[in-house]
Parts: sequence; C-alpha cells; structure tokens
Amino acid sequence: MKKRFGIEKEDDDISAILTLRHQGRLDLALAKANNILKLSFSINILSLIIDMLVEKQDGESALRLIKKYNIEITSDGESREFVMAKAKALLSTGQKPEALHLFHQLTQSFPTWADGWNSYGCCLKSMARYSEAIPLLKQALILDPGHTKATFALSSIYKIDEMFEIASDTISNCLKISEDPKLIEALINLLHRANKNKEALAWAKKLISSQQGQDTEQIMLLARAYFLCDDLTNYILTLRRFSEASLWKGVSTQSIAEGMIIECGLENNIESKLKDIIKISPADPNVNLNLAREKLRKFDFQNGWRHYSHRVNLPNPQLHFNQRPDWDGCRLIDKNILLIGEQGIGDVSYFSRFLQPLCESNQNIYMLCEQRMQSFLQSNYPKIYFFSDPSYINFLPKPLVKVAIGSLPLLYGNNKELIYELGKKNPLKPKQADQNIWFQRLRNDSGGLPIIGISLQGGRPGDEFQQKKRNLPMKKILKILEGKEICLVNLQHSRNQPSNNVSSIANQLGLKLLEYKGLTDDISQLIAVMACLDGLVTAQQTNAHLAGALGLRGLVALPVVAHFVFGNSDLTPWYPSLQLVRSEEFGKWDTCIDSLREKIDNWLLV
Repeated sequence: MKKRFGIEKEDDDISAILTLRHQGRLDLALAKANNILKLSFSINILSLIIDMLVEKQDGESALRLIKKYNIEITSDGESREFVMAKAKALLSTGQKPEALHLFHQLTQSFPTWADGWNSYGCCLKSMARYSEAIPLLKQALILDPGHTKATFALSSIYKIDEMFEIASDTISNCLKISEDPKLIEALINLLHRANKNKEALAWAKKLISSQQGQDTEQIMLLARAYFLCDDLTNYILTLRRFSEASLWKGVSTQSIAEGMIIECGLENNIESKLKDIIKISPADPNVNLNLAREKLRKFDFQNGWRHYSHRVNLPNPQLHFNQRPDWDGCRLIDKNILLIGEQGIGDVSYFSRFLQPLCESNQNIYMLCEQRMQSFLQSNYPKIYFFSDPSYINFLPKPLVKVAIGSLPLLYGNNKELIYELGKKNPLKPKQADQNIWFQRLRNDSGGLPIIGISLQGGRPGDEFQQKKRNLPMKKILKILEGKEICLVNLQHSRNQPSNNVSSIANQLGLKLLEYKGLTDDISQLIAVMACLDGLVTAQQTNAHLAGALGLRGLVALPVVAHFVFGNSDLTPWYPSLQLVRSEEFGKWDTCIDSLREKIDNWLLV
C-alpha cells in the first residue's frame, strides 16, 4: 500500500510539473522538479528535468546532472523516457553520433513506442537528413496516428521540399483524431501555399467558431484567408474584431486595421481617424507611421517626418543589424556620426540624397548597412566609410552619435523644393568603367534597338499583401509592347519572381528579351545597366527608386495607394524623371494599362 501511495504521489508531482511547463513557466517547473529530486531520487523526475534543460538550450547542465546521479541511475535502471532525454541532451551539445546511437537503440528496445520513433526522426531532421527521417516519422504515425509532434515534423519536411499538398494531407490525417488548434493553424498556412485559399478560409472559419474567446493569431489567420480570397470587406471587418488594447507581434491591432484600410484605398478621410487614435495613444509607433505616410504622400513634410520618427520604436523597425539610434534630434555639426541603414535598397537610395548636406557639416561619418548596398554607396559617397560588420563599431571614435538614415529628413527635407534640389544635385551614379562596359554589351546584344528595362512584380518574398497590391498583370503589360521595335531587358529581382515567367510570355509574344543571370544580385552592376537604358517600365519596387535616383526616364505603375515618395499625382519631386500611372482600385489594373499604353506610344514617337 505504501508503494502504491508513492507511485500516486510521483504521478501527482509529474502532473503538476507538466502543468507549469505547458503554461510557459519553465523556470518554476524546473525549480519544483529539482526540489522533489533532492528529497527522493526518481528516474522519471530526472528525465523530466533533463528534457526541460534541453528545452532551455542548456544541454551541458543536463549532462552534468546525469553524471551526478550516475549511481542512482544504475541502481534504478534506465527508463525509456530517460534514454530519450539523455539522447536529446547529447544532440543539443553537438554529440550527434552518440545521440543517434541512443535513439536507434530506443526504437529497437521499444519498437511500439511512437515517441521513440518520433524523436529519432526529429534528430535526423535536425541534421537535414530528411530522406532518413521520413520513414521513422511515418512509423511513429502508424503507431499513433494522432501523434502531433511527428505530424508537425513530417509535414515540415514536405514543406521544405515544397510538397505542400502532401504536407497538408499529413496534417489532415492527424486532424481526424486530434483537434489540436495548432494543427489547424499549420494546415491553413499550408493550404495557402498550395493555392487552396478557399479551403483554407473554410478551415479558418471552423477554427474561430470552435474556439472560445478571441485568439489574436487565429483572427489574423482568418483575416489573411479572406484577403487571399480577394474579400477585402471581410478582411477589414475581421481586423476590426480586435479590442482596442490588443496587440499582434507587439503592434496594436487597431493600427494594423487602419493601416490596411489606407493601403487598400477603402476610405478617403482616414487621416482624421488616425488623429483621433493618436489622441488616445500618442506614442503608438504604428499609428504614427500610418499618419506619417498620409502626410508625406501630401508632401506635408514638416509634420510627416515628425510622425515618421516614431518608426524606430516599432518591435521590428527594419534597422540594419538591429542597431538602435540614440540621436536626440539636435543639429549635427562636427560630430562623430554612425548612420544606420534601414529597410531595403529602394529606401536607402531615396534617403541617400540627404548624405551630402550631412557631409558638409561633419568630417567623421560612418554608415552600417547591408553588404549588398555597400559598394554602390561607397562609390557615390567616398567621404563616408561604409561597412557591414557591426563589430567595427567598437573601433569608431567616441563619442558617437547613432542616427538612422531615415531620420535625416528631419534636418534636410522639410519641403519639396529642398528634396527636389538635393536629388538633382546628388543623383545616384554608377561606376563609369562599369557603365562603359555595359553600354557596349547592351548595344551589341540589342542589335541597336531602343532598350527598355522591365520589372513588373513587387513586394518582399513572403509579403502576400504587398505582392498582391503591387504585382502587375505580366501578360497584359507585355502585350502592350508586342510588335514594337524595341529590346527588353529583364530587371526583375529574382527574390520577387522567377524570371522564366517573363521569358516564356515574351517568347510567346515575339518580344526580344535580354536576361543576365545574377544581375539584380549585384546592385552596382544593376545600376550600371539601368544607366544605359532608354527607359524603364516597372511596378512599385526597388527599381522604381533606383531609376528615379539615377534620373532615368521611367514609367511606374502604382497601386491605388502608393509609397509616400510617389505622392498622389503623376509627378513627384523625389523623382522628376519618372512618370506615374495609378490603379484606381486595389488589385485592378485596367485603367493603369490604358495609361501605360498611351505613354509608351508617346515614348517611342520621341
């Protein structure tokens, strides 16, 4: 009877520890387990402690604990849970052969234990040995079809191989037994990747209706599903379901909803709504950013830049290498200045016009930026030292003022005349030697025809909203150029869209298209090519900014609500060489295509 009571007590202890662990209170769970172990040795409690230490990424402490209790372990015998926990500890400390040996031993000693097969498969998966991991994970699911960990691991391997339908089928099979909401969330994302958006929406609705309360992640999944099904009305209504105080990834959901309304062009008088929100939450960085964009689009730079300065307080402000500025807004004269790059190449290129006035007032200027930007910036601004290794900051002279490049307009960009003049005086320039080489090559490859660059897709990889907002209907745009005596150059960034889509359509339409592998990966060479073109037709993307900064003649097809530098009309002081045409409705391009056709015809006449 005493032994039975002891077993029941241990079960209660383990249950209490697991409850704390599942609540995310890992330190408290570890403390409780260690206290129990000190009072009375238990191989099951020890196994649990080892597993939690591995979860904390402290495999070394786990192995030391095993060594400490070696005598007790030998006396009591190794349970299967202990062997698995020990193998995980070995794996987490880089002892892969030893870990694999234990996992293999575990599946041989306990062939009907699904957890053992799953752990062995996950170990091989962590080593990128996917083909070996798949049969082991399948065996775990044969033994336990509702094994969620094996399901997640197996489907993630299929996802890596872009086998989205098989991955979603794997999760669907598990859902016949387990109704784990996390499985449904994973299934929804996979269905989107497989372009089964309506099916994903059905699952998202089911998920929301089956859960009590408002789970932020699940509501965002539902909103995304509506968006990908082109239902903007329900997309916005879903975003507005959140309470005013709720957050998603550290950003207020209210500001996300209002921002999406702006981006979709669904309301005209949104600025007054944003001002009302700011009265309640004056420091909300995303609301300030939304309001900044509205004001900057209207060229209200005085107020726009003031609100724009709040962007650095976002949870992810896209500052290069996660460096944080410390500039207090004072005048920058005779300072040691560290400029921090932010966002993408296009953003750095339009802000770079403010580097020249900064150089006129300061001798010691350094800029930390992504490596792909370093070369073309250095050749354009030789007085500034550009680098892409944050450890170099330690060697810079002190005291050092850290300034995000997007904050420079607070000093030098308070009106459109200034912005225009700075862009005119400081255009982006390629290296002359690069331009000379490309000029000759392009003239030879084109057969002397006028050369027009094209880049018709926009938005960062994975950013479905921006891609849907900016991507132009490729075939319809290229159809405009059919039969014209021109040569096209594909300048589509490979991260946005595979170039073979352009190639196949151009071939169907009998268009001459030049393509240079890897060109858009080297920004210095891309700029040199662009400087040799007779013109550019582009979506709102990096090339639009580069063309404008170069002073290249270009046509930019803009979404219904464009980036603030493009303002609200057909010309912009940021890029006077560009002509702007605009969509009148989110994702609808017919009127825009008509305008492009007319302007391209006028180009060719000239």
